[in-house]
Amino acid sequence: MTLKRCRTLTTIVVIGIMSCVGTVLFALTMTRDGHRSVTASCNWTSCPDSHTEATVHSSGRNATECRSFYDFVCARHRHARPLLHQQAALALITRVNVSLSSFPALSEAFLRGSCPGHYILLGLDHYRACVLGNLPPTEWEQVARLLRRLGLAGWPLAKARPLNRSPWDLAGVIDFNLGVFPLVRLSLRRHYGRVTLQVERTLLPLRLHQLSVPPPRDLVSYLRIVEKALSMLHDRGRTSVKDSGLYRNAAASIVELEQSLEQAEPRDAFLYGARLIRLGDLPRSHHWDWSEYIAIVRDDSTLLSRANLSLLVHEPEHLALATEILGKTSAAVLFNYLGYRTLTHLAPLLPTEAHFLLQLAPWADVGPSPLFAGCLRLLAHLNPHALSFFAALKPGEAKYMLSRGSRHSVDTLFRTAQRATADVVDMLPWRKKDVGMRRVRALLETRLVLGEFHGSKSSQKQCVQGSPVFWPLKGGILEAVLRVQSARSNAFWLAKSPDDGLDSRHQVEPFSMRADYFEEPNVVYASPALSAALEYRPLGDVQAAAPLVEALLRAALPGEPHELLRVPVSQLRCLARNLGISQYSGHMPDQLRELLHPSVLLKLVSRGRNESSALLPVLKQRKLSQRQLLFVHWASTLCDSPQLQKRLRRYKVVPTRRRIDVTLANHAAFHEAWRCPRGTVMHRSSACPPLTA
Repeated sequence: MTLKRCRTLTTIVVIGIMSCVGTVLFALTMTRDGHRSVTASCNWTSCPDSHTEATVHSSGRNATECRSFYDFVCARHRHARPLLHQQAALALITRVNVSLSSFPALSEAFLRGSCPGHYILLGLDHYRACVLGNLPPTEWEQVARLLRRLGLAGWPLAKARPLNRSPWDLAGVIDFNLGVFPLVRLSLRRHYGRVTLQVERTLLPLRLHQLSVPPPRDLVSYLRIVEKALSMLHDRGRTSVKDSGLYRNAAASIVELEQSLEQAEPRDAFLYGARLIRLGDLPRSHHWDWSEYIAIVRDDSTLLSRANLSLLVHEPEHLALATEILGKTSAAVLFNYLGYRTLTHLAPLLPTEAHFLLQLAPWADVGPSPLFAGCLRLLAHLNPHALSFFAALKPGEAKYMLSRGSRHSVDTLFRTAQRATADVVDMLPWRKKDVGMRRVRALLETRLVLGEFHGSKSSQKQCVQGSPVFWPLKGGILEAVLRVQSARSNAFWLAKSPDDGLDSRHQVEPFSMRADYFEEPNVVYASPALSAALEYRPLGDVQAAAPLVEALLRAALPGEPHELLRVPVSQLRCLARNLGISQYSGHMPDQLRELLHPSVLLKLVSRGRNESSALLPVLKQRKLSQRQLLFVHWASTLCDSPQLQKRLRRYKVVPTRRRIDVTLANHAAFHEAWRCPRGTVMHRSSACPPLTA
């Protein structure tokens, strides 16, 4: 009996202790959620005053919790304290918004990218050279400093001290910085998923960034151009007789290497088509190691320890042949070749005496302005969506003219590119003929509005003086309003699902195997219809607009913003209950799609939170408040997105102390006003869960 009483007493004590522990844990959880709900709106104000800024910086905890989503991206998901040069890059990024306020495309690239400081310097140089043509030309000291930043110190190699790096190391650094490595086409996911290595699928397979080698009858003049380019940096165009033979031999070696790469034909013994190859099994030679090159481009040395990591190599025979050719070439020739191609790529930014390199481009013989077309191509490599900013500009604005009164103005190039883009879009097999151009216009207007400032001069001045981050909102509202996917400059993706408006007969996968990488934003997926349209190129005599047209098509016809214009039925049912629309109405999908017009959302969310909620007439007499429209956008773009689910899984893995507020910092306000009903089709247990659930 006594033993039974002791057991009962012990059980009661244990239960009491566990209850106390549970109460303490519950209190801590509620406290943490309270802090999160308080700081969820700390990123709302677009122009914080100096007092607010000082208050935020005075509290270390608040400063940590109020970091924007882009700070999380710029930190490269490294949760330790950044190094000094990384801190300097981040500090530089937060202070250049004044210079970039008139150039939103580069701002967008910095916000989404990995944010190294040299991107900003390159972008500003491109901006000055391409848009402000009346500035003095770049000096050779600036060019040398730029090439040193890319790892080409003392180039060409014959005049340099021995470099302490291998050819693939230098190629990886150049590709990481500029994305202009001239041998392969590399499609990489930034944060998760399989690494994808793709070699260009053309008859001349290794010509993604290569400029075409002229026919044999023109090789002598081409050799002189290469020789002059090699001697330019060291002697600034003044080649001495003593060094002329040295540069001539180096130029001959470069031309021989280019010819061997151009004329390489795969052997019959090779298997054609895409194959999954382990990272450790990639071909390598004496002067080339693909696995180390990929680790450099990914900026992730841990890839080398994961030998079983699979890569999708689209043309393995071309990759093997290129590896053999690179292995037979000396390291000095490879160094000079990489430097020469980098210099050719940067030709529009070089001083006037280096503009002879522009004639190597395929668009140099025609078009209004080869120099400006080269600048556009540079911007396209920095940011795949950058050229949509140029195409969306209103013709005739003097501040965007290359030179006033010139017949070859930017205005002419814009109009030509817009006209050619419309021709290409009309060629695609849309189910309804007017769908294509309506989508193009809507998305180009959205891209343009992304960086425009809708406010008074006083508020703009306050933003310039007080805001330590990019305009317009501190919490990364640009990412929330238009979920622009980051992508490599070589990434075409189109018609990801039959609901995108293109005929489903043209959704044939370009490769023979089915894989999950097509759902990722950074993988090439061009439909045969677009490929045929681009090959036809109805551009007439204005081939200079070709890079602009291709970038426009990348910006206007991807699968990334289709959630804004075409909402799946499962999401429409969830939205119908919250908006009071009958889900059995035959016109309900069309009504909601009209509500999701990107330009309307952008105009509303660009206003401050404290302003009165504007009512916008939609569909005759229907009016929706700002909060309703924001909720519609949030639910339609984030509730059922596969990419979001992957990001959330990664977000949950991050320790609680290191978690950053996700893209929409105002999701708590959404749930206060809109309780999503349970049991809907979208989520069986809970419809529209919060992002931090």
